Amino acid sequence: MKIRSKVKETGIVMALVFIVQVLLAGFYLLDLLSSGISLRSTPLPWQVRELMEIGGATGMLIGIFVSFYALAKARSRMLQLKSRMRVASSEFYDLVEDEFDGWNLSPKERDIAMFILKGLSNHEISQVTEKKEGTVKAQTNSLFRKAGVSNRSQFAFYFIEVLMQEPLVLHDDGTSVENGGTGS
Repeated sequence: MKIRSKVKETGIVMALVFIVQVLLAGFYLLDLLSSGISLRSTPLPWQVRELMEIGGATGMLIGIFVSFYALAKARSRMLQLKSRMRVASSEFYDLVEDEFDGWNLSPKERDIAMFILKGLSNHEISQVTEKKEGTVKAQTNSLFRKAGVSNRSQFAFYFIEVLMQEPLVLHDDGTSVENGGTGS
């Protein structure tokens, strides 16, 4: 809820600044057009014009600062999310390695398993590893047998299931908490 209220507040401020800028731009455009085609017989008093120009310049400056602020906040949020993704990715990799250890996979089977998790077909794996497609298929079957699954979908779903059983909770600073304890 805290994040939503901040986003809402920032959105309101940005909308107000935008409205002020649009109104002032409209005034300047209308003033320019009216003086160009002589719609107005008497010019605006200089005090009104000065106030309008000061307001316009102030609105533009506020717009610049608000834009920089919004950009800085967005960049900060992006970096925070990248940090969280690194933690989650590292946790997932550790989980995968633990499962591979439990299945006693050979180094070649581990490579094949990682390629399968990345979504590569047997043909693509054979191209990457420079092995015959039949060899890749045999290693894939061995991998599936050890993992207790019968196809790629079940293999990928196995890790989704494991992830759902062991939730990863991330703090705002990017550190994780596992099973109620504090983690790195």
